[in-house]
Amino acid sequence: MPAPLFAARKVASNRVADALAAESSRLSLARIGIDALPGDLTASNRVTHITVLDLKHNALQMLPSELFLCVTQLEEVDASKNRISYLPETIGLATGLRKLNLQGNCLRDIPNGLCLLQVLETLDLAQNMLVNVMHAV
Repeated sequence: MPAPLFAARKVASNRVADALAAESSRLSLARIGIDALPGDLTASNRVTHITVLDLKHNALQMLPSELFLCVTQLEEVDASKNRISYLPETIGLATGLRKLNLQGNCLRDIPNGLCLLQVLETLDLAQNMLVNVMHAV
């Protein structure tokens, strides 16, 4: 693993640990160059209190399905300016999600689970490569 990527992953893990220790409702992993979410974010039932997740300006290729199973209180997610090409159906489990920013990614379609987000107020899908939108709307 290249040294910058290793360092970025270490920073991400430290920020998750800090948020857990402080029981913070906000977690920012923005602009640190990660290509995947740290395992301690998606493998712990201790992150349920996080309501705002900032992932913008990284190199993420996907949001793992476990994210929406573990971080159950999400209200805002900013994953803009990444390389995300896939959203899991489990996004529909984030029933409290009000704002979702996926602008500037590589999405080609959106999952049907997105239609389950009944309190969603803001959805930004600009600057993606969307081809199949109607089946989910």
